[in-house]
Amino acid sequence: MQLKKNIVFNIIYQVVQLLLPLVVTPYVARVLSPNGVGLYSFSNSIVTYFGLFILLGVANYGNRSIAEVSNDKYNRSKVFFEIYFFQVMMGIVVLCSYFIFSLLQDNFLIYFVQIFYLIGLILDFNWFFSGIERFDITVTRSLIIRFLSVLLIFLFVKNQNDIYTYALIMTLGPLLGQIILLPFLFKQVTFVKPNKNSIIKHIKPNLVLFVPILATSFFTQVDKIMIGGLIDTTQVAYYDYSEKIIKIPIGVITAYNTVMMPRMVNIINYEKEKYLGMLRKSMEIVGFFSIGIFFGLIAVSNDFINIFYGNDYKACIQLTKLFSLYCIIVPWSHTIRMQYLIPNKKDKNYVSSIVLGAIVNFILNSILIRIVGTSGAIIATLITELVILLYQQKGLFKILDTKQNLIKWFFYFIPGIIMYLVICSLRELVNLSPVINLIFEIMVGGFIYVLLNVFLYFLKKKIVSSN
Repeated sequence: MQLKKNIVFNIIYQVVQLLLPLVVTPYVARVLSPNGVGLYSFSNSIVTYFGLFILLGVANYGNRSIAEVSNDKYNRSKVFFEIYFFQVMMGIVVLCSYFIFSLLQDNFLIYFVQIFYLIGLILDFNWFFSGIERFDITVTRSLIIRFLSVLLIFLFVKNQNDIYTYALIMTLGPLLGQIILLPFLFKQVTFVKPNKNSIIKHIKPNLVLFVPILATSFFTQVDKIMIGGLIDTTQVAYYDYSEKIIKIPIGVITAYNTVMMPRMVNIINYEKEKYLGMLRKSMEIVGFFSIGIFFGLIAVSNDFINIFYGNDYKACIQLTKLFSLYCIIVPWSHTIRMQYLIPNKKDKNYVSSIVLGAIVNFILNSILIRIVGTSGAIIATLITELVILLYQQKGLFKILDTKQNLIKWFFYFIPGIIMYLVICSLRELVNLSPVINLIFEIMVGGFIYVLLNVFLYFLKKKIVSSN
């Protein structure tokens, strides 16, 4: 029951995550212009990179560690404070380093206002609530903060000069969110003073899981930094907004995997068959959403970008179509990572795959950005993610029938292609307002995709029963 509740909460959160950008992003894109958006995205990529060294690998390591002792208040309190003290110490070091870095920048203010993002990370203990499977608390908090942030953007961001106000709103929101969680935290833990040795024992496994996070940053943040350095910040805006379109719907899948991870940790050693059954079902669910998102994005990207971003962002159309392949590759690898590698403590395989990906990505970015510009960064990301997927997948061959998974995913392509053709036909036949057209295309396309998948499901079931 708790698992279903957590999944529902996270789906609601991801739906809101999907809808809110559709409200605020068109406004920000036009008010700040590509140059302003690019400046914020470029500086935010750098502060995000600093932030990695505060949390290190605690998002996954802390989640897993708390899940293992979630039913014992004393032990979960002990483990929490051992890990959290280390997080605070790293936060102080990073905060001082970033402040010095910001002083050396020409545009000091855009970097300085984002220092609150780092303070928010020092106070970040979402990993604890994930470990005890209390997603209702974190989701409710996040929804309140996001609605408040959107309201503040509309009230105070009026022109290009308000780029600093926008940056401040975006960084103060997460900080406020962590402060709100404090009373809920202290209901779940009692203070247990950690000693030096108890803190040290968490450093190595934390750092092991930090390596893939650091490596992943090469194709989540460094690509933008390289585009800004090799081309200009306007191209960063085009890349960033194309990536945002892709990652918003994928958030539904990552939320599902985040909920499933602590549950997998709890059952993996005691109910092996149940674990394997849930893993197989997860691969089917992820395939259904991934293929639908892929074809849906390709079909509506022209209308979506013209309506929500405006004429200044037409360059995003082709970039988004190219980027849409990300929707097929990444959800598969993310499911393997969150539901197989981390629960089974196969940290070495996880780390090796991401490090390999980082090396491949850096080499490809260095070459392709110079040759084909921003599209080169997207191609580099897609190839990198495919390399990671293939490396991580090899461990699953021993316990799951990968061929069956591929066949099931292939069957999702048939409704996906038909949905794409229907949406393209509707664009020629229906001539209402652009917004109404887009909504109609999404609704009809989604209905066709679901209906055809239901039909194929019962058809396959009938064939199997007849044999």
